Amino acid sequence: MKFKHVAILYVVIGVLVVAGICIWEWNALKEFQISYVDEENRKSIFADMRKENKKETETTSAKEPETTQGIQNEVTEPESVMESSGGDDLIREDVAALLKIDVGGVQETPIEDAALSQRAVQCLELYLKHINGMAALSDLQSIMRTDSKAYKAVLSSQQSLEWLIKSKSMTFTKEETTDMVRFNENYFACDVMIDLTKVPDTERQRTVEESVCYRILFENINGNWYMYSFMTK
Repeated sequence: MKFKHVAILYVVIGVLVVAGICIWEWNALKEFQISYVDEENRKSIFADMRKENKKETETTSAKEPETTQGIQNEVTEPESVMESSGGDDLIREDVAALLKIDVGGVQETPIEDAALSQRAVQCLELYLKHINGMAALSDLQSIMRTDSKAYKAVLSSQQSLEWLIKSKSMTFTKEETTDMVRFNENYFACDVMIDLTKVPDTERQRTVEESVCYRILFENINGNWYMYSFMTK
């Protein structure tokens, strides 16, 4: 009789062990799937932003008179690679559209400005907090005009952001601005590089360390600098 009880006990223990292993493997698989979806949605957001920038540029070009198009192509033939081919071309296109000039006519002056550098870092950090669930959309109005390309890009990505894993804390360990240029008294651009550590708001996810780099175009509104558009690098 005792042998029978012991046998039953071993069977129960075996079933519990197998069930525990199955649950552990399921959670591991689910964690991998969530991480994969997180990364794919992040890529999708940035891809959508670049497509939107390119679409607006092509629409603007299509509206220009044919005579202007002909003169432009003749004068700026060597610069045709500037049309959304990489680098900071999208930023230059935005400047050209804002100043209502040809991309080839955009003039930039390298500068060093500690105050502008600090503002650029502040803006990117707030944006990063937003896409990681630590800042509301309304908070972005302190760094973006609601009719700017940057804000419109953020609005278009809100549904995708719902799928991203939220963070309960973020630590910025390195902040650097490079390639700062001024186009005139109202517009400047720079690269902003930040190293950060994210602690997710779920125990199933591990702390993440990553580096990001954005090129951002800023505009001066009543003495305050706001993000007008941006692109990842």
